[in-house]
Amino acid sequence: MELNHAASNVTVRNNTFWAPSGMVTVSLDPPGHVVFEHNQYIENNGSFSLDALRKQIGSGSTDRMVPGGANGRPGGLKVFTRVNRYEPNRVHVIVYNWARSPTVKLDLGAVLEDHQRFSIIEARNLYSAPAFTGTWVKGGTVEVAMPMNTQSGQGEFGCFVLFREQNRTN
Repeated sequence: MELNHAASNVTVRNNTFWAPSGMVTVSLDPPGHVVFEHNQYIENNGSFSLDALRKQIGSGSTDRMVPGGANGRPGGLKVFTRVNRYEPNRVHVIVYNWARSPTVKLDLGAVLEDHQRFSIIEARNLYSAPAFTGTWVKGGTVEVAMPMNTQSGQGEFGCFVLFREQNRTN
C-alpha cells in the first residue's frame, strides 16, 4: 500500500497487509493526518519494520505483526461479508483462500437466519447458475467451489453474491 502526497485525513483500520517485498510506503509532503489502527502485517519480509512505520506516521500502536504460512505467505481462510445497504437481501461475500483449496466451507451465520433460504452466485458472472442454493441451518457451513484464477490457476480469491430470501411469518 502506498499513501502519497494527495493523502490527508486518512484512517487505515482493520486491514491485513502482505506483500512479497516492500509492505507499506507513506510519503506525505507536506505531512497529512494519517492514522493506522488495528491493522496486521504478515511476517514474510525482512525489509519491513513496523516500528519504523509507527515512527514515520506517528500512529499504529494497535497494529501488530502476525506469522505467515508456508513461504511467508498468509495462511488459512479469511471470509468477509458485507450486507448491501440499498438491497438488504443481497450480501457480498469475499473469500481469501490462502491455502488454495479447490473448495471452501463458509460460515454464513452472521448474515443468515436459521432456516432462511438463500443462493450464492459468483460475482463475476451474476447470470450463471448458483454456486450453492439451500436453506441455512444454524451452526452449519456451506461448501462452495473456488473460482479459478486465470493467472495462477489456483482458487486463491473469490467474490460471491449471496441472495437471501425473506423469512415469512404467518
